[in-house]
Amino acid sequence: MINVKFIRSIVEQVTELDLSNGNRKRDYSDARAIYYKICRDMTKSTIEYIGKEVGRDHATVLHGIKNVFPVVDKQLYVEVMNKIDSTAPVTERLEGVAKRLSEEVLPIIYRKVDWQIADTDLDGDDYAAIHASVTRLVINKMLLQTKYDC
Repeated sequence: MINVKFIRSIVEQVTELDLSNGNRKRDYSDARAIYYKICRDMTKSTIEYIGKEVGRDHATVLHGIKNVFPVVDKQLYVEVMNKIDSTAPVTERLEGVAKRLSEEVLPIIYRKVDWQIADTDLDGDDYAAIHASVTRLVINKMLLQTKYDC
């Protein structure tokens, strides 16, 4: 699923500008207007959240969509949209991997670890090693979810 952070990263990558920069030059305001418009069209995020991501308020987002976006260079908008379209399948695949990890792989690991702990007399070191491995897997899963908003 495409989210606000993903759109921001693509717009910043294509325009080579930092959208949270307070600069009021035309190239910055155009890039932010493109970001606002795409976020509004492609996500269910509120205008407050869209603006907060780049350090702006909801009124600035509305102004950007209604007044700035109509005069933005449409070629730049098309370039950003093409980049989003070409990158989105990769993001969706990664979301699928994270979902599969959480639904299929982690329960298997937990069952195996529970069996090993229940079946053997583990001293503290063995138990700590198993606990550390499971903890690492859970942390990696959480990092994937955070990074890709799954």
